[in-house]
Amino acid sequence: MLFSTLLTPLSEEDRDFVLKIYTECGDYMYKTAMDILHNHHDAEDAVNDAMIKIIKHLSKFEGNTPEEIRNKIVICIRAITKNKAIDIYNANKKRRSHESTAPYSDYTDSEDFSASAEDESRSVESLVISNEAVETVRSELKNLPKSLQDAINLVYFCGFSGEEAADFLNISHNALRVRLFEARKRLKSTLADKGFID
Repeated sequence: MLFSTLLTPLSEEDRDFVLKIYTECGDYMYKTAMDILHNHHDAEDAVNDAMIKIIKHLSKFEGNTPEEIRNKIVICIRAITKNKAIDIYNANKKRRSHESTAPYSDYTDSEDFSASAEDESRSVESLVISNEAVETVRSELKNLPKSLQDAINLVYFCGFSGEEAADFLNISHNALRVRLFEARKRLKSTLADKGFID
C-alpha cells in the first residue's frame, strides 16, 4: 500500500488502528471503486486515496464506541472512495477524449445560492435533538440520497466541521453547503407534514 509511508509518524496505537481499518474494510473500498472504474489499478489508487484521507482525519475516530467508528468508516469509504473513483474516471475520460475540463460535481448551477436560504432552514438542526422528532428525522434520513446522507451524518452526527466534511467528501465547501441545505429542506418539509413544525 502506498499509504504505508504515512503510517511511520503515527503512534503504534494509531498505526494498528489504521491497519485494522484497512484489513476489515479494504475489500469493500476496492469493490466500491471497481463498481465505478472497472479498472484494477485505478481502483487501488482510489483505495489508497481513501486511506490517506482516513489517516488525515484520524482524530475524528478517537474516543468513539466501536459502533460509532464503524458508522464513520462506512460513510468515509462510501463517500471518499466513490468520489475519488469518479475523479480518476473523469481524469481518464479527459485524457482519452480531450474534451471538457469541467470537474465532476453533483451540483452545477445549484451551487450558487444565497447564504440566507441556508440560514432559513437552520431551525431543523434544533429539532434533531427533540425526542419527539428524532425517529422521524432518522427515518427520513434513510430516504435521502446517499450524498445528502453523508453530508448530514458527517456534520451533525460525527462532529466534522464544514471544512473537514467537505475535504472528507472530496467536494468544495460550497457543494457541501448545498447538500446540507437540500437535506435540511427535505427534512423540514417532512417534519412540517407530520406536524412537528409549522
